[in-house]
Amino acid sequence: MVYLGRYEAGRTIGEGGYAEVKIGQDTTLQRKVAIKVIHKDLSDHKGLERLEREISFLCCMEHPNIVKLYDVLDGEATAVLIMEYIEGQTLDDFVYEATGHYLPEHVCRYLFKKVSIHSFALEAR
Repeated sequence: MVYLGRYEAGRTIGEGGYAEVKIGQDTTLQRKVAIKVIHKDLSDHKGLERLEREISFLCCMEHPNIVKLYDVLDGEATAVLIMEYIEGQTLDDFVYEATGHYLPEHVCRYLFKKVSIHSFALEAR
């Protein structure tokens, strides 16, 4: 087991080019969490900008279909996002299973903007 402050990181449940997601445990609140470990040294400048945008969006999003961001641990070589853990398949896999292909990036961006705008509008009320 690897400990990151009060979080205990377990097995890897997903990975990409510059990050991996592990299942974890918040040892203080006794709840499962998803721990996204982003390797800054593997990410280019645009990747780090994307990370900053992801954090700024997630910290203020309140929507039942978007995971909650609980904590951010920022180190020199890695950034760690502690997020709500949701059991089940990913949205990407769900879409692939239903349609036989993944959504193109421009479609994902469009849908994310729609959810973002809707969330901010609800927050302003």
